[in-house]
Amino acid sequence: GMRRQDLSKEQVEDIRWVYKTLYRRGLPGSAALEALRERADRPMIAEYVAFIERSRRGLLTGRAAIKRRQEH
Repeated sequence: GMRRQDLSKEQVEDIRWVYKTLYRRGLPGSAALEALRERADRPMIAEYVAFIERSRRGLLTGRAAIKRRQEH
């Protein structure tokens, strides 16, 4: 789908990095958002940061975070 939207290779890589940072690394939400902010000089990542910061309801946590909660 991203290729059909004519996104550049760099944009696709940024989106994949954001996804992995938010949902696969198992970071708490605040740490994941901080990691995104560190790369917010890239336009695609800056869009995600702005969206998350505007969100009133937050984001759905990844499976790793849910699993961690169940273990504790």
